[in-house]
Amino acid sequence: MQLDVLVTHNILYMQCFYHAFQIHKLHASDHLLKAWSKSFFIFIGLSVLLEAIHVALPLATHAFIVKACWDLSLILLGVGIAVSWNIGASVLDTVLIKKVMLSFSLISFFIYYVSIIIVSDNFIIAIFYYTLAVLNLILVLIVSFNTSHNSKIMPGIIALFLILLGTCMQQMGSQIPAIGLSKNAAFDVFLIIAFAMIMITLKYFIVKPKTPLISPYTVYYI
Repeated sequence: MQLDVLVTHNILYMQCFYHAFQIHKLHASDHLLKAWSKSFFIFIGLSVLLEAIHVALPLATHAFIVKACWDLSLILLGVGIAVSWNIGASVLDTVLIKKVMLSFSLISFFIYYVSIIIVSDNFIIAIFYYTLAVLNLILVLIVSFNTSHNSKIMPGIIALFLILLGTCMQQMGSQIPAIGLSKNAAFDVFLIIAFAMIMITLKYFIVKPKTPLISPYTVYYI
């Protein structure tokens, strides 16, 4: 059992549920974005909770229970990532983009599910699936910041780059020996910080008056 991972997992899933509760209490101008954002934190929180249970299981636990717990954790994580595509679409707030993103999120989740659960534990595809979603949100927030120049968008951009950095460190096996954290616990710390920053940006988008960032009727003159 990795004690540091168990501790950071517990902090992370409680943080996710707390953020979901915070979003639930917001008086939203964009109810769809509110629903997607709340769903994101719930699915990620449940995934981390199951992973924490997986880490805490005794060595003598039946292999079926261990695998079921791990697989369900990956499925919930995949659903959470699929939801993130729809968060980005809701931020851009155009009907076409929402339809395209919803379709893409369903197709990409299906490929992820088949690759991870049915075929084999192909974590190369999983990492690509996670990374692509983060890059999409970075692009969405950059477009948004370029349009509104609101300082509350910057924490979200920084947080997403922090997640990418944490992912790279985790895959390279980097640890934080100064505070005695393993690579997985260190990644949890990156996520805890990043999610707190992302909440600042999400709150801004959820409560602000709805104005599409990309209008389908905009005419560009050259």
